[in-house]
Amino acid sequence: MLIFLLSIVLFFSPLVFMRYAKDAFSAPKNFMVFSVLSLIFLFFIFKLLYKKVSISKYPSLFISGIVMLSLLSCLYSVNAVVSLKFFIEWLLYMFLFFSVIDIIRKKRDILIGFANIIIFSSLLVGILGIFQHFGLDYFGKITNFKGRISSTLGNANFLGGYLIMVIPVCLSMFLISRDIKRKVFYCFSLLLTVFNLLSTQTLNAWISLVIAMVFFGIYYLLHYRKHLKKVVVVSCILLIFVSLFFAVFFPGEAVEKLKNFGKFENLAEQGRWVMWRSAIEMIKEKPIFGFGA
Repeated sequence: MLIFLLSIVLFFSPLVFMRYAKDAFSAPKNFMVFSVLSLIFLFFIFKLLYKKVSISKYPSLFISGIVMLSLLSCLYSVNAVVSLKFFIEWLLYMFLFFSVIDIIRKKRDILIGFANIIIFSSLLVGILGIFQHFGLDYFGKITNFKGRISSTLGNANFLGGYLIMVIPVCLSMFLISRDIKRKVFYCFSLLLTVFNLLSTQTLNAWISLVIAMVFFGIYYLLHYRKHLKKVVVVSCILLIFVSLFFAVFFPGEAVEKLKNFGKFENLAEQGRWVMWRSAIEMIKEKPIFGFGA
């Protein structure tokens, strides 16, 4: 049952939307995810009562500590309702984490299945993104950014954040797969996802991907040194693909952002800078318990 519920979250959470709703993208996704997470929570509690699950001591203490801090913040928050909402979210995510760990311990091969579900879901997201890129936008007026694709996420920044999580999954499956047909499929999925990421013109996502790929490459080579040739080949393929994208489509908005990186000239960047500085000052003032919501 847990495997089925987790599969639903992994496959449908990026895809769900309601075209004619006021909030066509975020609200339907949140409703679907938290409905399923609530079921996972209840099912996990049931298994816990009958001692059918095992939980690692130290990760459990760390995550439980974060959740308890979230609960304590409700007591002194300026908006207790908002703080309580975030506490419930943290609680559901904690049990999601415990559920995944429990499943992996018992059925380690299930990771491959989860990875494939993520990739198949991202293919649908990516295909709609390709249509958007070439002007065939099914969503029409309900998308937020003209010229930057957002697919079923409804926002180019959200899509970029989603894709940088999917790309390492595609890359991992490509590297570990031995069947040539599957390698071709995973390579196609990887390139499609990278194309969509570049088409979002989300500079932060691009930078995040570069950093993630550096750490991914180091980690992978430390554990699989004999696969150095594969890593080099994949790196060359991606560099050529990215170069061709820039040569053919030239994402002008992102390039302009890159030129002005760190200058904080537009209102969106200035607003983020103010929020970052405020957050740092708040952490300095109350580093452990914070201010609540």
